[in-house]
Amino acid sequence: MSVIEKVRVGKRGDGTLIRVDGQANWFSVISVRGRQHEISTGTPDLKLAKRFHRQKLDELAADRQGLKPFTTPQHRQLQFGSLLDDLVSDYRVRRVKSLGSALSHMKPVRDHFGDWRALEINFRAIEAYITKRREEKKSNATINRELELLRPSAAAFNP
Repeated sequence: MSVIEKVRVGKRGDGTLIRVDGQANWFSVISVRGRQHEISTGTPDLKLAKRFHRQKLDELAADRQGLKPFTTPQHRQLQFGSLLDDLVSDYRVRRVKSLGSALSHMKPVRDHFGDWRALEINFRAIEAYITKRREEKKSNATINRELELLRPSAAAFNP
């Protein structure tokens, strides 16, 4: 991917807009927590691309103030099941003794949330899960052990 045009937007540190060979649309290039992200603006119009880029900078500012987390397109596509897979890999690498127990508690969580996008799992979704498990006559302790698996997976998902 070779850059054919580059336009600075704003002051230093505000990122740039680029056009790459073979693509009509502009890409917004911004740095989030030390990592560079290239996000398609979806438009070949420079004025609209600048508006899109400024909107992303506003979202990044809100993230820095703790108002709303900044998410990249990759994070919006991330499925919860892949986070659970990463958690199992981590437990295996660290040789966590409770891996067997974690796997058994993970099964109903994976069955329920496995194909969900990670960003879709919110308070209401968890409440619905708890209600479902209680209807299945599971104890509060069992439900709590299952929900503990959401914590490390959510920590691994840090946009």
